[in-house]
Amino acid sequence: MPNFTIPFLERWRAFGDVLSTKRALPRLVDSENVRLPWRLRKLVYENMLDLLPQGEDETAILGALRSNLQKRKKIADAQAIHRVYLAVVSGKTLLVAMGKLPPTEASMMAAGAATGAYPKAMQQILELRERVGRITGLIARAVTEPSVYLAGLYGFCYVIGSQVTPTLVDAIPPENWSASTRTLYVLGWAATSWFAPVAGAVALALGLACVIALPRWTGPGRAFFDEYVFPFTLYRELNGAAWLDTFSRQIKSGIAEASALEQQTKFANPWLASRLRPLWQGIRRGEKLSVAMRATGHGFPSMDLIERIAMLQGKSNFANVIEVAAQQFGEKVERRILRVSVILGTVFTFFVLAVGLMINASVNSLMSDVARAVGF
Repeated sequence: MPNFTIPFLERWRAFGDVLSTKRALPRLVDSENVRLPWRLRKLVYENMLDLLPQGEDETAILGALRSNLQKRKKIADAQAIHRVYLAVVSGKTLLVAMGKLPPTEASMMAAGAATGAYPKAMQQILELRERVGRITGLIARAVTEPSVYLAGLYGFCYVIGSQVTPTLVDAIPPENWSASTRTLYVLGWAATSWFAPVAGAVALALGLACVIALPRWTGPGRAFFDEYVFPFTLYRELNGAAWLDTFSRQIKSGIAEASALEQQTKFANPWLASRLRPLWQGIRRGEKLSVAMRATGHGFPSMDLIERIAMLQGKSNFANVIEVAAQQFGEKVERRILRVSVILGTVFTFFVLAVGLMINASVNSLMSDVARAVGF
């Protein structure tokens, strides 16, 4: 087979100037230290999902995807796919060639590699990302409109605190203020003093702490937070649904429960690993899955699901019914989040409206106080 040049790689010797099936491949960047962005991983999964069942091999699909990106002048993306292509050609599995993957995604791909069912694993990944995207969108929509109102109210209170209340203090003695005027003064002070930036910094710090803690915190108290505190409850249920779906597909393909859990623990983040490791140890001791789940005391993925698994375990079609249970659990989580987002948005909106009405009453009271002070 003749050699052919890849024009967009001619300036990048690190990736090799020529592809050939007869020559030794150029030295590659270590694919295990490369992370493809989600938009490129999604392209790979979608193309593989369409073409692998039709008999196309991985290298042909990656090569075609690389060429399409090159034609569309997306040079950096084409180079990234080329690295994956070269890694697969050199003998690495697609899982390794894809580089660093998020833990849940890596676990699903590992399950696909072990069972020879990459398309199913990729479909599962796409469905999970779509579900997470829908839930994120629901929460974002629930808080966006009230947040805009709240920002407007803050701006109004800032003007009151910086422009109105200094004059008010000079014009009317505080002992002559009405209760509503005092409330407006307090709101103006809160908007212009140290309180607002400190409250904002605390809220930002709490949000950042949650983001850091969700996949990492495994110490005392985490089980309580997973059961009762948002967003830890959501994180447990989403990851629990994804884990159970992957686990069911693995045992359905003939992989032993202990082996499946051991493989998933290898790719899991610290929190998920802390939930899976006791299950693996319990099954190694000969316990049933539901018994091991109860014994951990973590309530993972949920107590209702543990009880359902206990009822289903031992059935001849356990792998099939647990797969259905996992899918139904994921749908249940999404419906619950939809209800929570609607309630959250409604409560937030009514809170902002209540604050707005209070400010309106305070302004009217302020005007009355001013009128009395000047003798009207």
